[in-house]
Amino acid sequence: MIAESATGDYGNQRRTSHHRIFMVIRRHNMPLIWLNFAFLLCIELQPIINSLRATYPTSQTTAILYASGQAFTGLMLLVIWWYAAKGHRLIDKSMDRFEIVSFALRALLVPMIFILSIAIILFRNDFAFYFWLLVIVLEVADLVYRRVRRRLHKAIQAEADM
Repeated sequence: MIAESATGDYGNQRRTSHHRIFMVIRRHNMPLIWLNFAFLLCIELQPIINSLRATYPTSQTTAILYASGQAFTGLMLLVIWWYAAKGHRLIDKSMDRFEIVSFALRALLVPMIFILSIAIILFRNDFAFYFWLLVIVLEVADLVYRRVRRRLHKAIQAEADM
């Protein structure tokens, strides 16, 4: 039950990240469309991988497959962002380097948790789940960070308008 909740939460995080990335993409081309199709294929494979993990919860192989699937799906988002942002290819030219790197780091953090968890699975399969819970912690921390940053930005704007 908790594993399904954590998986659903990560699925929501991927959807949110996907929408966040495509909100700043201003143009599109065929390579971006194909990259997006590859990402959506990864999403389509998730129920199969999750079902295997639920059917064989103590299997090291299914745990590695699950972590690999989650990491690959997250890395596909990073590839989409890298392709769109490189040289401001498909994003607004006014977007600064800090914002571009910030998007990339956000897209990289969660896949790194799943990649690192593969090493944990090799030694203690049952500990990997607790490591995966870091995804929720990172999501909450990112939400708090963005809200604080938005408030500070509004406060600075209000001072500048005075």
